[in-house]
Amino acid sequence: PMKLTIYPGADGAFTLYEDEGDGYGYENGAFSRIRLFWTEKTSTLTIGAREGRYPGMPEKREFLVCCGEQERQISYSGEQVSLRLPPEGV
Repeated sequence: PMKLTIYPGADGAFTLYEDEGDGYGYENGAFSRIRLFWTEKTSTLTIGAREGRYPGMPEKREFLVCCGEQERQISYSGEQVSLRLPPEGV
């Protein structure tokens, strides 16, 4: 699985960009992007819907989400999914 480490304390976001990694297909739109958002108030990670495609792209992937002492694995198949990680001791 792809490991995502969350350092709580504020809202955050980033975009996971992927392409074939061995050519210039990205210049013709052969790539994908996945937006990820951490919402501090609700301790929720949202993995957005995948945008784009490229040859050889994995249709499914596993993410290992780590936040403090918590580790949770989540399956992702390109559709938006959310995972709540309550603060330790709650």
